[in-house]
Amino acid sequence: GFGYVILTHPSPPMTDQTERALETLFLLLAHESDYLATGGRCFFLNARTHPRLSRYPGLVCEQTFKPDADRLAAQGLTVAEDIAGTFPLGLYLPGRQHDEILWHFARAMDLLDPGGVLVCAMPNTLGARRYESLLAQLAGGVESLSKHKCRAFRATKTPALDRTQLDRWHAAGRMQPILEGRFVSAPGIFGWNRIDPGSQLLIRHLPPDMAGNGADLGVGFGTLGDYLLRQCPDITALDAYETDRRALGAARHNLG
Repeated sequence: GFGYVILTHPSPPMTDQTERALETLFLLLAHESDYLATGGRCFFLNARTHPRLSRYPGLVCEQTFKPDADRLAAQGLTVAEDIAGTFPLGLYLPGRQHDEILWHFARAMDLLDPGGVLVCAMPNTLGARRYESLLAQLAGGVESLSKHKCRAFRATKTPALDRTQLDRWHAAGRMQPILEGRFVSAPGIFGWNRIDPGSQLLIRHLPPDMAGNGADLGVGFGTLGDYLLRQCPDITALDAYETDRRALGAARHNLG
């Protein structure tokens, strides 16, 4: 058992916007039969479940949010922590964090065969037109359509790929030192480069004489756990729980 349990932040829910973006993404797959002829080899970054995905027998999904990863696996889809190899087709549903989106654009281009196609879709309210333009700058052009208050855009990997921009976006999204080197974190992790207000509030009010076994639910990259282990010497064990795989990896490093 635990002497105390701390909940620092909730898990992000699946939204109607994400569902609409996913439907819009499939509208842009006009040449789907070409990819199915290759065995349906395809990767899907930030993947979400959809009945149509069963048409891609060679599909590999990546999803760092465990509830969504479990839903993909329950659909019978392959879920990988780190996608390897190259593919003729890639799918991507961008999230909200700017540098993470650019990092995934760069990763996706690395995962494509020469001449391979990346198809993305996102809600207009998250800046879809802006990210369409940024992908066009990287790849040398895009095709797009607008539907369901979302935009879908498709880029082909050609020699026009901007390698300098590619390297820059790779670097921006990697795990990196933050807060004067006290921690490591990466864009896309909750409050990735700061101590979030909820953790700050808890740090101000938690008693220094906490003792015994504890659990941090929603550990993020570990700021609160780090505070507890440094300031409360009578804590004998702290179990960290996190639904985001990248955040949990950062927390292991920061609390290790």
